[in-house]
Amino acid sequence: MRRSLLRGIGICVLVLLGLESGYGLDRTWIGGNVDWVDAGAATNWNPNDEPDADDRAIFNSANGVNLGSNNTVNGLALSGGIDLNTNGFEIGGASTNLFIGGAAGSIDSDDVTINSSGVIELAGGTLAMDEEVGTALLDINSGGTLQGHGVIDFVDLPGVATTVLVNDGTLTALSR
Repeated sequence: MRRSLLRGIGICVLVLLGLESGYGLDRTWIGGNVDWVDAGAATNWNPNDEPDADDRAIFNSANGVNLGSNNTVNGLALSGGIDLNTNGFEIGGASTNLFIGGAAGSIDSDDVTINSSGVIELAGGTLAMDEEVGTALLDINSGGTLQGHGVIDFVDLPGVATTVLVNDGTLTALSR
């Protein structure tokens, strides 16, 4: 009886450990100033594995990184002077959140699309929409959310009437 109970506890512990490893990990960019391409060099990340749909991608160094393909992550953290250029590609994934915090915190972007279950939260920061050629577009799709308190700055000066904001999702002012 005691041996069965111990074996049962051992199996439960192994199952729990297996479930624990199913959750994503933090993957921190250490690749310097190179492109991030899906299924690219795992050595650009610490630990040595590119983030995927169940991991959080962390960029916390003063580098310039360009997307070279669409990438799917579970979370995204940007700090430390990183310049992450989407280059027309997407970073997406279930519950992907981008927090723009502090009075000095800002994101300067050509176009921003917030898809279903994606969130951009302004926590005192600035989202500057600035397209070099043409006019920037902020597109909040159904199920997407732009929330918080801060500044949304449409920098462009279009010469003709044009759409700069499409809101099919949720736009909420709040302060935590």
